[in-house]
Amino acid sequence: MGPNTKVAEQSKKRIEARFGPGLVWILNPGAKDFALPDGARGPEYMLMWTKVLEGDSGLGKDFDFVYFAGPSDFAQFFSLGGRGDMQKIEKYYEDRSGAQESR
Repeated sequence: MGPNTKVAEQSKKRIEARFGPGLVWILNPGAKDFALPDGARGPEYMLMWTKVLEGDSGLGKDFDFVYFAGPSDFAQFFSLGGRGDMQKIEKYYEDRSGAQESR
């Protein structure tokens, strides 16, 4: 599970909590339930979600709002605060790389 998936999970939880439990449900396209078949790649993923978001009419009327994860979501995930940010990102990947090698 890469950072994109983890950021999506955290964003979903944070947004639902912000607007109120039971009042907003966030569709997380990175969740396991929405995985593409084996062999599908980025372009297929983007096409699929474009079709879902635009809906039958092509106007997206099935959704009240759409939220795209951005730099602030990733900054929160990596605990970036404007000082030593590259070292924090480097440490994140080094820690995971070491964990993979020791398996």
